[in-house]
Amino acid sequence: MAKALAILASLSCSLALAQPAAPSAAAPSDAPARRCDSTVTLGGDALFASNKAILSDGARSKIEQDILSRIEGCATLDSVSISGHADRLETGAQALSLRRADAVKELLVRKGLARVKLQTLGMAAAAPAKFCSEEKGASLVECLAPNRRVSIDILGVAK
Repeated sequence: MAKALAILASLSCSLALAQPAAPSAAAPSDAPARRCDSTVTLGGDALFASNKAILSDGARSKIEQDILSRIEGCATLDSVSISGHADRLETGAQALSLRRADAVKELLVRKGLARVKLQTLGMAAAAPAKFCSEEKGASLVECLAPNRRVSIDILGVAK
């Protein structure tokens, strides 16, 4: 038995010696990796109607074409942060803005993105894109449309 173990040990040593050496790692590059970082804002009534979190057909198309093509330009996707916004007149602005961000997230997940890479945030009416002080009634709702939006921040390493 001891003789058999000695033979196996010598065979494994000669097998280890006979294997080619692993290729040496390339010298690290001094240049930083190219990034595919970008921010896209989708907004107005083309995206969400007042007090709604349902994506319009135009919004779906824009996300599928523009956002997904930007993400496909990343060799490594670090994260996608989706911030939903509401205008100052909308009811339950915090919850509504989060539902808007979640609507975009769910579309991206259905298109194949990993849920773990997608974060959502509801901004309510905290960061308006447009201020409307003179308008009233329907013209005020129309004026505030740019505040009903979603901002998408893509972070990653480019191909």
